[in-house]
Amino acid sequence: MLPDFGTRRSASIQAVINARREPVQQTSLLQRARQALGGKASLSTLKLQGMLPEDFIEKQVPWCDMYYSIDNCIAFGFTWEHMRAMAIQPADLNTFAWKHYKQLHIGAKELMDINIDVHDIINLKFTAPQLRELGWTWAMLKDIGATEEILPMTPTEIRTYFRNSGGATSVSVPAPRSAVFQF
Repeated sequence: MLPDFGTRRSASIQAVINARREPVQQTSLLQRARQALGGKASLSTLKLQGMLPEDFIEKQVPWCDMYYSIDNCIAFGFTWEHMRAMAIQPADLNTFAWKHYKQLHIGAKELMDINIDVHDIINLKFTAPQLRELGWTWAMLKDIGATEEILPMTPTEIRTYFRNSGGATSVSVPAPRSAVFQF
């Protein structure tokens, strides 16, 4: 007796057609990593599994999908350049503490690179000394839309940290202690 290829062949073709019609679940790299590790993948576990920040960038994981604390991300090895490559937005900076700006060497120039505006600066609740320490000048603040009325600072703070009495646009940075002439 000869095998019946007709019935099995049409059943096989029908199975392929049905499989193609079912939508494929799209999962992100983070979701797949969490599923592979029982849904509890911490960044330290992912690091032990051989993952690097570059893997997140390669898989195009946006920064807004990162649900880990900034401290954990820094310990994992994320740098400001990694965060920029993952399209960090000014609103994502709300989870940053002052120490994170220092650890990641983020200054005014880096913040301006992500198109921050004056309202984002206000939402981050920086004080005048902190803005000055990050490298902001009055000219830079004006470029992003700041005015004396908008910023939550007193006129004295603005004069002290951002303007000379001579009307210059920013306070000159004092010379380092080693460069000052001493007797």
